[in-house]
Amino acid sequence: MILLCAHHDTVRPGNTPVLLGGEYRGLLDNALGMFACHALLFRNQTLLRLSRENRLGIYHDGHEEFLLPLKDIPLTPDLAIVVDVVSGEKYVGLDASIENLTISKSTFGFELREFLADEGYKVMVEHFTGEEMDQDEAWMWKDLHVPTFSILLPINAKGKGMSWHQTDCTCPVERMNTFLDVLTRVICFCIGDYGTPRQA
Repeated sequence: MILLCAHHDTVRPGNTPVLLGGEYRGLLDNALGMFACHALLFRNQTLLRLSRENRLGIYHDGHEEFLLPLKDIPLTPDLAIVVDVVSGEKYVGLDASIENLTISKSTFGFELREFLADEGYKVMVEHFTGEEMDQDEAWMWKDLHVPTFSILLPINAKGKGMSWHQTDCTCPVERMNTFLDVLTRVICFCIGDYGTPRQA
């Protein structure tokens, strides 16, 4: 089973994003990650079928911002794909960024990047570095010895450091739609090796 994982805790409680003028506005971490996981099932019948067959699941944890151990995991997946947001200059112009890759197959990252590039998507792929600045929920799955990587939605942020923890972030709907396309293709790429049906 592939498990899509999007944390629901925030650094600033009580800030709910809104959709105005064709873009999402507010504290988008990680409301857009959670939305992306569920939106896939509404827009793609094949992914809905995979979910019914227990080959694709969704899990939300509330401890990512504190980097505490994951709790109440329904089952151990073959692959955990962390879905989150990110911002910063190096992400400008990208459709998505894949980071903290810990797949044992040495060519997986290269093959995935080439697969997405052939589909016309601009995606950066980086392996697990161990650098503190790259720490996210994927690190917790790595600690559980579950193959994992993060797929990140680039959003617009203002101010020093362009932090995605601010309440004035934005993301155009068109970018979200493209990100959903990328995430769908990523699942297509992975389902053959990591989509074994599981019983909850």
